Amino acid sequence: MTSLDSALTKSIKDIPMCVALGYVDMSTGMLLGVRTTDSHPQEVLDLVAAATADLFQGSNVVSIEKLFRQSRGLPDSSAHYFKEIVVFSGVVQKKGS
Repeated sequence: MTSLDSALTKSIKDIPMCVALGYVDMSTGMLLGVRTTDSHPQEVLDLVAAATADLFQGSNVVSIEKLFRQSRGLPDSSAHYFKEIVVFSGVVQKKGS
């Protein structure tokens, strides 16, 4: 088991009510690793990975980051502010959990 596989397996066990997590190469949008509590078609997982890359580095996010830099008087840069995002969904959590 690779260190990425180990980290994903440990994380899904340690994060309360975690139903899925993945590791995405942000430069390509490629899903490098995933753990879920249910099975999903690879096509769905690949689409989620691509959407994740857009969520972190899509054109709207890049525009927001540019405005942040301008408002703070920082030079233009390709650095990204968003490094991690946690999504909670009441749909997948059981009542009382």
